[in-house]
Amino acid sequence: SAAAGNDMTISAGTGNIAITDAVAGNDLTVNTGAGNITLARGTASNGDSLLKTSAGTIVISDKLKSALTTIVEATLGITARNIESGDKTRVKNVNGLIDIENILTTKVGADIEVTNTVSGGIDITDANAARDLLVSTPNGSINLATGRSGSSTNLNSGLGDVTLTTLNAGANVDIAAGKGAITGATINAGQNMTITDGEGNISLTSVTAGNDMTLTAVNGDTTINNAVAGHDLTMTTTVGNTTISSAEAGNNIAMTSVTGNHTIVSAAAANDMTISAGTGNIAIADAVAGNDLTVNTDAGNFTLARGTASNGDSLVKTSAGTIVISDKLKSALTTIVEATLGITAQNIESGDRATVSNVNGLIDIENILTTKAGADIAVTNTVSGDIDLTNAEAARDLLVSTPNGSINLVTGRSGSSTNINSGLGDVTVTTLNAGTDVAVTTGKGAISG
Repeated sequence: SAAAGNDMTISAGTGNIAITDAVAGNDLTVNTGAGNITLARGTASNGDSLLKTSAGTIVISDKLKSALTTIVEATLGITARNIESGDKTRVKNVNGLIDIENILTTKVGADIEVTNTVSGGIDITDANAARDLLVSTPNGSINLATGRSGSSTNLNSGLGDVTLTTLNAGANVDIAAGKGAITGATINAGQNMTITDGEGNISLTSVTAGNDMTLTAVNGDTTINNAVAGHDLTMTTTVGNTTISSAEAGNNIAMTSVTGNHTIVSAAAANDMTISAGTGNIAIADAVAGNDLTVNTDAGNFTLARGTASNGDSLVKTSAGTIVISDKLKSALTTIVEATLGITAQNIESGDRATVSNVNGLIDIENILTTKAGADIAVTNTVSGDIDLTNAEAARDLLVSTPNGSINLVTGRSGSSTNINSGLGDVTVTTLNAGTDVAVTTGKGAISG
């Protein structure tokens, strides 16, 4: 036990230092050039604390408390039960594990910085920073059970996993892994959230950002149960699959991948929603865009249960694949559905023009409708394939054509003209009503009505 009314300094050139209880009225300094430091309880009542070994480990078995700044520096590992500081706290190690149960700063503007400079994992049970929280290691995993920061939080592992249970930041959250998985249960950012993984999977249960949320996976899968962004939600994948249970954005949602599949249960954007894949399938159960809805894959199949462009246009396109709309695609303005190997749709409803275009394969539509005056319906196979329409109702013109294939129309209505044309194939119509003209032609095949 040692107590000083003002400063306390304990140092060794070479040697270990063991302290059970040290209380300094002002500053507390413990330093060894080569050796280990073990401390049960240390207090700098009105000043700063410095615990440093230039070649060794530091163990704080109970508590280190400082009124002002706290610095803990070692080279071979740091273990601490409790570190409490009024001002900034810095815990720095070179090689080895940093293991902290509780670390706290209390004064406004007081940061927490925990770093391994060369190699080693970092385990923190609870970190509470009055301002910023920074945790980084170039080579090692980061495990944070509970983290809080009055402003921003930055977690960075160059080589290793980053695992979070609960993180709440008043401003921004930045999480990065050069090579390793990023796993989080609950992460909340008052402003922006940025999560980047160079090589590894991203798995998040619940993430919320008051402003923008940006998730980037260079080489790995992304799985999110619930994501909410107050402004934009942007997800980018170079190589990997994306699976979303629920995503909401106060402005835009943009999900893109170079190679990989998108699987989305529910997504809602107050403005535009864009989901695209260079090579990969896209499967969406429910997508609602306040303005435009765009879904595109250069090579892959697209399946949609329900899609809505509440006040804008819809574009659903695959440059090499099929499209299946199992329930309904609805647009306030124009609707475009384009595929190369076949289109199957239960319901397509468009305020303005609706265009359904395929290259080779069957087009099978149960119901297609345009509602605004002057809104046409065009259903075409450009090379070859049959067209089956159960019900087609165009506010103005109805056009159905295929150069090589049969056309079957059960019920058709057009406010103006109807044109049905098969270059090679039968045309069968059950009921057709046109406000003005009807033209039904086939180059080779029967016409039945």
